[in-house]
Amino acid sequence: MIYLMTDVIRYEFSGIDYAIRQRYRLFKEMGVPVKIISTIYNRFSDLNRFRAGIEAEDCVNMNDFFQQAVIYHGPRRTLTDLDFGNLVTPVRQARQVHYYKGRYRVVTVTLAKPDSGYPFAPDQIDKIDFYGHRDQLLQTDYYDVRGFLSMRHIFDEDGYLTTEQMMQPDGKVGYENTYQKDDNGHNVLQQTTLQTDDGLSIFTTRQELITDFLSRLQAIGQPAYFFADWPEMGDAPLFALPTHPKIIAVRHSAHTQDPNDPMKSPYVDRVQKEIDHPESVIGFVTATKSQATDLHQRSGVKTWAIPPAYNESALLEKTSVPLNRRKKHTIISVARIHPEKQLDQLIDALQLIQQQVPDVQLEIYGYINDQSYYQKLQKQLVETHLQDHARFMGYVPDLSKPFDQGAVLALTGYYEGFNLALMQSLAHGMPAVAYDVHYGINEQIKDGQNGFLVPLNDRRTLAKRLTQVLTDADLWQAQSVAAKKLAQTYSKAHVVAKWRAFLDDLQAPVDGKIQNK
Repeated sequence: MIYLMTDVIRYEFSGIDYAIRQRYRLFKEMGVPVKIISTIYNRFSDLNRFRAGIEAEDCVNMNDFFQQAVIYHGPRRTLTDLDFGNLVTPVRQARQVHYYKGRYRVVTVTLAKPDSGYPFAPDQIDKIDFYGHRDQLLQTDYYDVRGFLSMRHIFDEDGYLTTEQMMQPDGKVGYENTYQKDDNGHNVLQQTTLQTDDGLSIFTTRQELITDFLSRLQAIGQPAYFFADWPEMGDAPLFALPTHPKIIAVRHSAHTQDPNDPMKSPYVDRVQKEIDHPESVIGFVTATKSQATDLHQRSGVKTWAIPPAYNESALLEKTSVPLNRRKKHTIISVARIHPEKQLDQLIDALQLIQQQVPDVQLEIYGYINDQSYYQKLQKQLVETHLQDHARFMGYVPDLSKPFDQGAVLALTGYYEGFNLALMQSLAHGMPAVAYDVHYGINEQIKDGQNGFLVPLNDRRTLAKRLTQVLTDADLWQAQSVAAKKLAQTYSKAHVVAKWRAFLDDLQAPVDGKIQNK
C-alpha cells in the first residue's frame, strides 16, 4: 500500500496538494493501491475530497480512524432531530436558530451552508453552542459535514477550553484531549486519552498520537510506503515508529538553505534529518534532473527525478489562442502572496514597463499567505501610481482562462522546486519570463526560445524582457510555438512512464543510481 501523506485535505489547495492529487489519480489509473492520509482534524474533509474528485474510501484521516468514522453512511442530523424540551423558544435568523429560556439565550444552532453540489440534508446541523446564565459559552458541539457529532469543546467559566472530545458516530468518545491554561493565557495540551480495542493509551504530545496512528496503518497495509510531501508534518512521527518505515521523501523545493548554492550551502533542517535516517528513508523524489543530480552527488542518497504533475492530453492537443484574441499587453503572475515570491520586484519592473507600454496590465493569481506583505504590495502600487495597472485576482483553482487570455507569464520567486503554473502555461502556448533560479525554471524555460531567463533580482532586465514579449508580435508567436512544443515534456504518458520505472525500482532497488528514466 502506498500512503500519500498530507496534513489536511484543503478547500483551497496549494501546489503540493495539487501534486499529491495528480499522483493519486495516476496511481489509481495504474492499478497501484494508494490512499491519501491526513492528520489534522477537519470536519469538512469529506466536502473537500468530494470537490477534488477523490474517492471516500481512499482518504484516511487520523481523527476519523480513531473515531471509527473513516467511512460513514449513517443519517445526517438536522434541525428536526433536536429537542430541547418546552422551556425554550426558538428564533430563526438566516442559518442560525436561537433558543431562549425566558429572556436568556440557552442554545444557538448553526445550520450547514450548501456547497459544490455536496449532498447536504435540508437544515443539516453545522454546530451547536450552549450558553450559561451570563451568556458565556460553555460548550460547542461540532458536526462533521457527513452529518454526525464529531467534536465537543467544553469551556470553563472564563471561556478557556478544558476538554476536547472526539466523538464516534454512535455517540461514544473516540479519544479526548485535555487542556490547561499557561501563564500567558494560552490553552496548552496536557494529554490525549485514546480508547481502542487494545485498551487505554495516554499520550502527552500530538506527535505520539500521530506515530501510533501511522504504526497501525503500517501494520494494516504491508508492505507500506509513505510519501512524505510535507516533511514538517510527517517525518518526526515516522522516524519514531518502532519498526523502520519505508519513506520516500518528496522534495517540492530547494534542499539547501541558500537555494542557489546547492553544493556548499547547509541542507535545510528537514532534508538533513532525512539524510540522517537512512534506515527509513529509501530515497528522494525531485521534480527535475538537475536537483536529482545535485542532491545525489552531495548526499549519496538514492534519488529519482519525476515531474510532480502533468498536462492533460486534450490540452496538449488543443490549438493555442493566437495573440490577436488575447489581451496582448497583460502580464500574468501566479504566486502565493509571500515575500519569497518577490512580487515587489515584479511591481518595480511593471513601473519600468509602463513607460514603454502605457496600457500594460498585471494580474496576480494566488492566495494571501502573508497579510503584512500583501499590504506592503498594495502600498507600493499606490506610491508608484500603478493601482490601475495591477490587480490581485485571489486564488483561482482553474487557470485555463487567464492562460488563454494573457500574453506572458512572469515569475520572480527567489527559488523554486518546480513551477506548476509554468508547466500549465506552456501547454496554453504562453511565453514566460522568470528569474534563473534553482530548480525547474531553467528546465521549463529555454532562454530565447519559449521565453527568457533573467539573472536573479535583475529588475531592469526583467522589465526589458517582458517589454520585448509584449511589443514584438513575431517574437511572441515564435515563443508561443516553442512553449507548446516544450509542454509535451510534461505529458501524462511521460510522467506515467517515470512512475512505472520508479515502482519497478522499488521492487528491485539498485543502490547508488540516479533514476532519470
